[in-house]
Order: sequence, then C-alpha cells, then structure tokens
Amino acid sequence: MPVISEDSVLIVASQLPRNVLLPLLVVTPILTAIYYMRPLRLAKILDAAMAETNKAYGKAHKKGLRSPTETEMDALRRKVHSLAEETRNSSNSWGAALCYFVRGRPFTLLYHIREVENIKARIQIANNSLSY
Repeated sequence: MPVISEDSVLIVASQLPRNVLLPLLVVTPILTAIYYMRPLRLAKILDAAMAETNKAYGKAHKKGLRSPTETEMDALRRKVHSLAEETRNSSNSWGAALCYFVRGRPFTLLYHIREVENIKARIQIANNSLSY
C-alpha cells in the first residue's frame, strides 16, 4: 500500500478552497443569468402576463370599458402571439436558441413583458376609475 505523506495532503487541502472557490464564484452568476434569460422561459412568462392582462381586460370590458385599449389589445395579442410562437419554434435546437440569445431575443421578450404589464396596469386603473 502506498504511503502518502502528511505534508502533501496538507498542501493539497490548503490549495483546494482557492482552486475551487474562484471558479465557482465566476461560473455561478453566469449560469444563473443564462437560466433567467433563456428565451423559452421568458416566452412562458410573457404568455402568463398576457393571460393576466386578458383577464383584466375581460373584467373591464364587462363593466363597459370602451376605449383605444381595444385596438391596442388586439395589436398586442397578435404581437405577443407571434413573438412567443417564433421563440418556441426556434428553441427546439440548441444552435437556434443560442443564436437568438446572442441576437438579443431575451431583451425583446423582457421589453414586451414590461409592455404587457403596463397595459394591464392602465386597464386596471381605468377599471377602478369606472367603479367610483
């Protein structure tokens, strides 16, 4: 049985935290950012935000809200649907998903998520003003 000296074990043990901790601290934020910026994940969030906006619009429409938001909602529905479909279709392969990621698709999706949430907020404000 080979004998390992105590000195070599202590040297390896003292170097291990530095050798493991630095790459771990570099890789973890990068992987976390990639996870949260995946286009397919953002497309699902966009669909969920659009569903909530449609519910708010339906409630306001039942109360008699007739405004420019009707045409705005129709245009937004078409835009969101085409963007989400295109993202889902392109995310079937890693190469296409990476290409969309590099081209800035996550930022486009984040912009549209924010736009949908802003329209939802405007609809809710108009709906609340009808209640008074």
